[in-house]
Amino acid sequence: MAGWIGINSTHLHSHCGDTDANTLVNALDGATYWVHQTTETHQFILDLGTSIAITKVRSRSLTAYDPTEVNIYISDDTGSWGAAVVSGISTWKDTATWIEIAAVKSGRYVKVEITDTENISDYITFGPGAIFDVYGEAGAGGGAVSPLINSGFMNSLLLTGGLIG
Repeated sequence: MAGWIGINSTHLHSHCGDTDANTLVNALDGATYWVHQTTETHQFILDLGTSIAITKVRSRSLTAYDPTEVNIYISDDTGSWGAAVVSGISTWKDTATWIEIAAVKSGRYVKVEITDTENISDYITFGPGAIFDVYGEAGAGGGAVSPLINSGFMNSLLLTGGLIG
């Protein structure tokens, strides 16, 4: 069964860095936004744990330094990305609403590359809240990804006791 993965910090493989306490880890968990005040191409790599047949991705950001040009790469290893599956995404800025983009390819790793932001120095502030998700289904040899069990919403309910009692 296909569904939204519910990307969170447990999926983070690597990233370009953080400037302050507003880390990418916290942004992926929906706790805050990600700040990286360095002039560079910002990027993060997610490990889905198994190869997933991905059909779309979604994101959102509502800050002063939103991403304005984003490329998405999908691969089964972090050494050979090939061409971007989607390039030049510019619709994830100035919105608190999830914006979905078709991104069809199977892979275990997803690289989100931010080549431009609303800031003249290309500093990034990405968020607030959960900033990225992947829609797909586990490939051959793997079970379906359960959007309920793997969702940040379900994790929050379990951690706060929302389903108990």
